[in-house]
Amino acid sequence: RCGKRQRLRLLKRWQHLDDNLVALVSREMQAVDVATRRQVVEVDVSKGHLTSLRSTVQLCAVLPNLQVLSLYSNRLDDDAAPWLRRIFRLCPELVELKLSHNRFTMAGVEAVVGAANEELSAAPTRPLWLRMESNPVGRDPARVRRMEDQLHV
Repeated sequence: RCGKRQRLRLLKRWQHLDDNLVALVSREMQAVDVATRRQVVEVDVSKGHLTSLRSTVQLCAVLPNLQVLSLYSNRLDDDAAPWLRRIFRLCPELVELKLSHNRFTMAGVEAVVGAANEELSAAPTRPLWLRMESNPVGRDPARVRRMEDQLHV
């Protein structure tokens, strides 16, 4: 039985969360009625072994009102940026994306921020809280300032 707002937490009881498990959950969610899926506003696939977001994109595609996506403490790197672009496109209500403790470099951060800026700008009624701390981005203040100026972040 679902309440008004639901949270789908995929780890906490599985120690080896990976793309295959997310794919399984995605297939199961497709069988759930649309009204129930609309109630899911938060998905937590953190603290796992994700290296790809292919199945996470499929999961997000069936959750039209997703607002919070937790992907922190996985093994995601710059190759995840195109998948995140698709998530932004599928989830226009997204207000929080947690990507901390992964393997993004500054190039990946730029790609993710640019994708969010392009895909979510059609409905700029609220900011996106993008958490990317504890990634190996290095320190390049000039590059950060340039990104802030270009993308208005």
